[in-house]
Amino acid sequence: MLKILIVLVLLFISFPFQVSAEVNSVDREVEITQEIYKLININGIFKDYYGGMYITPNHNNIILQIVNTNLSSEDSKEIQNILTIDKSIRIEYVNNNYNSLEETNKIIVDYFSSNNIEYDNLIGHYIDVFSNKIVVELKDNNIEQQQLFKAIVINSPLIVFVSKQEDVDTLQAYGSTLIEIVKVKSAINILSMFGYTRY
Repeated sequence: MLKILIVLVLLFISFPFQVSAEVNSVDREVEITQEIYKLININGIFKDYYGGMYITPNHNNIILQIVNTNLSSEDSKEIQNILTIDKSIRIEYVNNNYNSLEETNKIIVDYFSSNNIEYDNLIGHYIDVFSNKIVVELKDNNIEQQQLFKAIVINSPLIVFVSKQEDVDTLQAYGSTLIEIVKVKSAINILSMFGYTRY
């Protein structure tokens, strides 16, 4: 009985330290992402080489997505300087820059914010930095509805169509990390970078 009591006391004592370490880790991750953000976003426009950024679910790394086409020597130097901010920063090469994703996503937002809506199969949409695409969630996700969306709203290779269930799985798989960051540091709203809009 004494052994069980000692184990419970040790667990109770160590639990706050584990939570504190995790919060400190998330705080540091947010600080690093803010530092990177200041370097890659000039007056609301991202550098052309920037594809996105996310924190791995295990909080080990900050992934900086880079579009590796026609990088100038100046861009390469900037990226190298970013890597010196913290050893947890890793590079992932992607095809689409974030400005293009935002522009395409804005076209969708503008269409569904207008009074002239001819398409009624949309559930929601967002920029998914994990896939480096815009995810469009459809009520009925089939070829006919996808073609209709392309004809009425926008036809872009940046868009990936999913059904409601696929979207929920994606948000469950990646959402916890993002929500933790927002809870710990409300000053930076990482979720807004994804621009999720539900209709």
